[in-house]
Amino acid sequence: MGVREGDSITAGLFVFRDTGGFPTIAHQAGAFQAGQGLSLSYRVPVGPGHYSFSLEGYSPKDGAAAIARDSFIAPVWHADSLEMSDLLIAHAVTPNGDGTPLTWRDLLIQPSRSLAVVPGSTIWLVWETYGLTTSSKGDGAFHVVLALQDANQQSFPLRLLARLGMGAKPGQASISLAWDAEQPLSADGRALQYVSVQLPEDARGSYNLIVTVADSSHRSAHAVRHLTLVPAEASH
Repeated sequence: MGVREGDSITAGLFVFRDTGGFPTIAHQAGAFQAGQGLSLSYRVPVGPGHYSFSLEGYSPKDGAAAIARDSFIAPVWHADSLEMSDLLIAHAVTPNGDGTPLTWRDLLIQPSRSLAVVPGSTIWLVWETYGLTTSSKGDGAFHVVLALQDANQQSFPLRLLARLGMGAKPGQASISLAWDAEQPLSADGRALQYVSVQLPEDARGSYNLIVTVADSSHRSAHAVRHLTLVPAEASH
């Protein structure tokens, strides 16, 4: 998105802890002038708890303002449990160095900011798993199941195009993609996964992408990301 000639936009993120007094824990703001691209990303470290946030923008030329507000929970992670991060949906993912990526910080990610994607298009999913049982080599070993479901929990076919450890190796479309993985862990024990899938051509509307991870100790964890499949002209 670009700022129009003669205009400027001020945008900011406010994060509040959802407790008495609603204290502000983060405030990041910036001004964007004509000719600048406007692509907003924020990184805010938070501890376990409930939070609310407000993303606000203002155009002095038009006297117009826009606000988006929501809330989230940063859960407590227990070292003896199997847990997953949120699912990040992206248009492109590449390693940012020559070594094997071990955490999301080792990736260059072009995220989907709207979570509105075109039927039949290719998307990437990125997540981390914590607390895996390790193999005899010290690697994390786990089983992954990936599915796309509508509001009625009906599954739709996905095609696996590439994943960490496999590279580009397109497979057949299936209503449930599953694979086993064994890979090095980061210094703090997390296992990174990123995969590329092709969405179904004939799907429209609201769907959930569901990833389930299980380890050799018969523990499992899952993460869900909601996305909307819309025609190409409505996805921007």
